[in-house]
Amino acid sequence: MNSYKCINRIYRYNNLLEDVDFHLNEGERVAIVGPNGCGKSTLMKIVLGEEDPTEGKRVVNNSVQIEMLAQQPRFDASLSVRDAILNELSELREAQEEHARLSQEVARDFENSELLAKMERITAFLDHHNAWNLDDKIERVLQEFKLKEYEHRLVVS
Repeated sequence: MNSYKCINRIYRYNNLLEDVDFHLNEGERVAIVGPNGCGKSTLMKIVLGEEDPTEGKRVVNNSVQIEMLAQQPRFDASLSVRDAILNELSELREAQEEHARLSQEVARDFENSELLAKMERITAFLDHHNAWNLDDKIERVLQEFKLKEYEHRLVVS
């Protein structure tokens, strides 16, 4: 669990964030909603550790992974919508490739405890992110965001 207590952030003599208290548990998904200029992006920068609060305490559990979608994402103009989504899943794709490579190594050296430990970590990562089938993940994104009819079009067209 990550905790944020009495978070204050002052910009140019203005209280942008005042006495913000909350916690994030592993597996939770949150959306921060509010009018422009109310401090949503600043709060997320504090949560991600990119900025420090003017006052308050940030207690972070490093095993809890926090990610944020960019407000203005940048996509390679030469990619289709489907490929752009796959490109954003590069960390998961790389983990799959590493798992395949480690599987071959473990098959040759099945008593190597270091290899087995690496295999266990990468398997846990893939399990945690439900990343065994990226095509299914891409299909869900296309369906949920109503992009299926655009999947083969360029992202900027």
